Amino acid sequence: MKELTKIPTDKIDHQDKRFIFRAEKNSFSHELPMFLKESDTYIPLKEYDLDDKHIDAFVYGPDVPYTDIMKELIKDRELSLFDQAAIMMKLDEYAPGTDRKEWARILKINVNRWDDVKALVKYEKIWQKYFCDKHAPLKRVFHFKDAALRQRLMPLLTLNPGINILESIATLLIESANREKCGIEEIWAELGIDNVLEGSEHASALKLKTIRELLYSKRYPTIAMYRKKLDEHLKSIPRASGVDLRSDMNFETPGMRLSADLRSRQDIEDLQNWLEDQKTELEKIMDIQKGNEET
Repeated sequence: MKELTKIPTDKIDHQDKRFIFRAEKNSFSHELPMFLKESDTYIPLKEYDLDDKHIDAFVYGPDVPYTDIMKELIKDRELSLFDQAAIMMKLDEYAPGTDRKEWARILKINVNRWDDVKALVKYEKIWQKYFCDKHAPLKRVFHFKDAALRQRLMPLLTLNPGINILESIATLLIESANREKCGIEEIWAELGIDNVLEGSEHASALKLKTIRELLYSKRYPTIAMYRKKLDEHLKSIPRASGVDLRSDMNFETPGMRLSADLRSRQDIEDLQNWLEDQKTELEKIMDIQKGNEET
């Protein structure tokens, strides 16, 4: 399919990117460069830095099908979602009529999601790097398919957020905008999120947490209000030694969870006394959860 030959580097068409699906330079220290010969021009199969006037290279003849060359290029290579998307775009452009089912098997994707996956080529390089670094699955990547959303959230990437909190922030931002019947930019500005990002007194994790809390309060104002009341009340209840008291701050699970470290008869007595002393305060927790506490 290809033969080893010496070629003049001034005949290489570096502008022809038909085979280039990944932005990387290859110095071919461990492998010879490869080209497709068309007339008296050589089309590079990868990006190369070339200094010599003539180089040894593997060259495909013009009769070799585009798809055969592409199969050879991706053989034994680990492909990211964005590599796959770029390859699919190249196939549709340079080999129209390609058997999508065959290539879906090769790329290990659902053929019914071909166009959706191919659209990932539109993601900005900074987003592609983020998702690759986080090993994000396709479902997570699709959550950010809206270009305006990616543009708005791009400053957060400098904080190296976990995929969970970034997706939570994105969801709250979209839902808040839908609830208010406005754009995400208006919600962002109203909550002063840029001020949070520009502040130098907080670490990245705290900035992300603050932004999420601002958006949560905007999206769920009632729950946020009761959450604040519950948090303040829990903090106000004195704890007996070895006693831990927790409640679901999202109000999805009613009641509370109490744990105690009991090592002696005295510990049991202390717990009994604490429960008796704090009975009214503990009842108030349930009232707050039900939304019928006294003001």
